[in-house]
Amino acid sequence: MKNKLLWTFIFTLLFGMIISPKTMKAQSAEGFDPADEMYIKADTDHYWKGRYSNGRVFAEYIAKEVAGDYDNLTNYAVGGAFSGDMANTEEEQSNWSSWLKGWGGVEQTEKFLTEMNGEADPEALYIISIGGNDTYAIENLGVERTADLSSDYSLEMVQNLVEGGAKYILLPNRFEDQRKDLTDFDDLRNQQVVQKVEDYLAQDSTPDDVEVIYGHNQQLRENIDEQGFENFGYKSMGFYLVSDWVPAYGYGLASEDNSDIFPTSEAEDFYGAYGQYSTDSEYYNPEAADWEPDDFYTYDEYHLSNRSQKHLATYLLNSDIHTDDGDGTFEQVYNGEVSGFAEAIADGTIPSDYTTVYTFGDSSIDTGRGLEVTTELVENRGKPKVSSYVVTNGDNLWNIAKENYHGEQTNAQILKEVQAIYQANQDQIQNPDLIFPNQTITLPKLDDSKRMK
Repeated sequence: MKNKLLWTFIFTLLFGMIISPKTMKAQSAEGFDPADEMYIKADTDHYWKGRYSNGRVFAEYIAKEVAGDYDNLTNYAVGGAFSGDMANTEEEQSNWSSWLKGWGGVEQTEKFLTEMNGEADPEALYIISIGGNDTYAIENLGVERTADLSSDYSLEMVQNLVEGGAKYILLPNRFEDQRKDLTDFDDLRNQQVVQKVEDYLAQDSTPDDVEVIYGHNQQLRENIDEQGFENFGYKSMGFYLVSDWVPAYGYGLASEDNSDIFPTSEAEDFYGAYGQYSTDSEYYNPEAADWEPDDFYTYDEYHLSNRSQKHLATYLLNSDIHTDDGDGTFEQVYNGEVSGFAEAIADGTIPSDYTTVYTFGDSSIDTGRGLEVTTELVENRGKPKVSSYVVTNGDNLWNIAKENYHGEQTNAQILKEVQAIYQANQDQIQNPDLIFPNQTITLPKLDDSKRMK
């Protein structure tokens, strides 16, 4: 027995020694899950209160201006959300991990209506900012099918709100586009969303007093390029969060440590022709060593810095905004065509004041729900729903584990749970394939995924 244990120890030691340095480095951070091949970790270190930025997002500033307070905003948006069931799983989920379920755009509106007993406030403003994550479906569905599905789900979100009683809806990243023969996914989806919404509004069954406004926020970036980014207070149009810890796969929800591999070339050290200034890159530009997040247009690879969020709010409102930092006022720099939202307020098409603001969509507008959802999932991972279980006729350990543990129940995960149940109940289970009715078995909590073998 001692010899067997010794050889086991030696084998384990040798195996550990021949693991490649890259593999060891890749699993250096807490929360790595071999089954998902990613890090599952509710990230509270890099993003401000769960926002996908270093400060408030644009919808909060709009709520301050049109509803009187930042807190007069209720958010249903969740970072990572598809517009609907783009993965065709019959269960809405995040675009980047099937483990994180239940937060598609359509489902957000359904959840809202359920909580409101089916009645939406007709004097509130509803902002839908969604669609960016739908691009992840192109690989499986193709451009045209993805655009068609994405626009269908966007329309369904609008329909759900209108049928509940909503009158004023803002789609900040949509605009009317009459161009022909479009092939780019973003262009196709945008055009289809607007056309389908307009067709819906034209139906006799749709209330005449419903207003859907298109924000065309792409005009802001165009104006920054026209005026020069320095005029907007930026030092770079690249992104800030690239050095010691590079969040990925969800941004603020789960993270992957890419600091050892990104960037790996001079070409990769640039984003939109602007240096990323990665401190881990041999191409690091020391000029940026003391720059702050708001010196950059984007905070990370996909999400706006707080300065950009403020500029977006001033663009949509066509005015300066009040803030709760600095001198209390953030001045509008944008000087291009007025947004459709500001125009609609100015000409009386929609009110300038609302009871409250509701937001739906993805990380571009999420004020913290994504982090809340993921934190709960992370904390529950490996936990049983109940501490013990009474065996009934027809039960087996596999089904007991599958039905009584939180999280995605993959075969690999269920196997871990079965093994844990068997080990915790060896005083009454001699054979894991043989259990008996009326046995009360303990359902143990599994160790976190980093320690599971």
